[in-house]
Order: sequence, then structure tokens, then C-alpha cells
Amino acid sequence: MAAMYALPRQGARLPGRAAARFHRQSPVLPNRECVGGNFASISWPPKHLTKDGQVTENFLRLTTDVAPEYDQPAPDKILSGAPEFTTWNVEDRDGIYCGTWRATPGKWLVQYDEWEYCKILEGHSILTEDGGESFELKAGDGFIIRRGFKGTWEVVETTTKEYVIQT
Repeated sequence: MAAMYALPRQGARLPGRAAARFHRQSPVLPNRECVGGNFASISWPPKHLTKDGQVTENFLRLTTDVAPEYDQPAPDKILSGAPEFTTWNVEDRDGIYCGTWRATPGKWLVQYDEWEYCKILEGHSILTEDGGESFELKAGDGFIIRRGFKGTWEVVETTTKEYVIQT
């Protein structure tokens, strides 16, 4: 049986970061604090409610009902367009990150220092390896990007993917 936890009261201090506050829109996830314009993940074991309203730490649904993080590629990496990213990270624990990512059209340089599994939910992107092949990515495509991959990511149509990253 999964370990169960009582929900903290609104605004309660949580283990981990001193500035962590319980998320007002999602009664089961801690909020993310704003650090230098970017959102930092709060690591706290209870993540989701079960059907009977209990919190469990051993089962997580991929959802966009968490506080989104907004970002874009570094200006020196952008090759075309003005791509913007929205990330709904539901897991940030022991070097594993998991959630949903959305990007608007544009093209930028990428270099992977981590392993990533992706599943495209919607949109159209092209991933091209330096000096190598281009890969068309559309809804339903699942793939792995290994550490050391260098190339470009081009979003032709706004693309949404689910991801699992291991650092």
C-alpha cells in the first residue's frame, strides 16, 4: 500500500526549500518559487491525489495541472523564429525529470548532456543531428535522445511532448 500523507494547510511551510508554499491552484503539488525569472522545482514526496482524495508518493499522473515554467533558448542558440517553451514538470527527484513540454515555432541549437525519452503528443518538429540525419517528429512518435547528441531542434508547428529525462 502506498504511503499516505495529510494535505498541509494553505500557505504552510513544506520540507525542502524554506520559501516553498503550497500551490493554490493545484491542491496536491507544492508551488514553484521564482528564482531570477525562472521557476525552480520544489522537491516534496507527496505528488498526487488518489481517487479517494488521499495523497500518494508512489504514483504520478502526467498532467498540466501544475504550475508551468516558461523559458526560451539562449539568444545565441536561436537560428530562426522566436521559440518559447512551456514546461509542466511533475517529477524532479534523484536526477529524474518527467512532465510535458510545449514549444512554439522556431529553430535552435541543441546539445544533450542527459538521456531523454520523448513522446510527441501534437505538432510537427524536425530534429537534425550535426552532420547527420534529420528526423521528422509528429504526434504518436516516441524516441530516445542519448547523451552527446548535438544538432538542431526545429518546431514547424507548435509541438507538445511528454518527456522523461535522466541526468
